[in-house]
Amino acid sequence: MTDYQKLPTWAEKGRLHAVVETPRGSHVKLEFDPKLKVFTLAKPLLAGLTYPYDWAFIPRRRTAIHSTFSSSMTPRPTRAWC
Repeated sequence: MTDYQKLPTWAEKGRLHAVVETPRGSHVKLEFDPKLKVFTLAKPLLAGLTYPYDWAFIPRRRTAIHSTFSSSMTPRPTRAWC
């Protein structure tokens, strides 16, 4: 079984690896549980709502609170909102 948190951060040509936890169009938020090495249900969305983008994490990257860095992913470059 693949341990997604042990995948290398960087791919060839300076590209990042990203593990999609919750795919676009999903009605629930999933998250990777490193102890069980499976994806688990984090929370459901309200009826009729779906995630508009893929929700992913970058392997081997951690935030100040020691959880995996997560990010939404879009199919094309977008501007960051300030």
